[in-house]
Amino acid sequence: MSRFNFSILAEYDTLKRGPQETFLEYCARFNNVYNAIPQNLRPPPDLALYKFPDGFDPDMAYQLKERAPQTLIDTQNMAVTVEANLISKRNRARAEKRSTFKEEPSAFD
Repeated sequence: MSRFNFSILAEYDTLKRGPQETFLEYCARFNNVYNAIPQNLRPPPDLALYKFPDGFDPDMAYQLKERAPQTLIDTQNMAVTVEANLISKRNRARAEKRSTFKEEPSAFD
């Protein structure tokens, strides 16, 4: 058995999407780290399926897990839609908050 650097397992265990990292960059990094783990030490695909969403913020992770995808590829494909929906929802909430703030009467009126 060849000597293996166990830091790749530590990296896999702590994978999180970076604040400026795009969705596609995170997917590529996740897949690269996962595939770099030697086959005999690599978590089975079902575990990778459950690990992948944990790299996102809690709302995104919840949405991905709630949809119960069957494969990691399904999860990664769904994540594009889920992220777009969450961004849209957050933007609407911000817009509503701004309009509510503008409509409230001032204490000085």
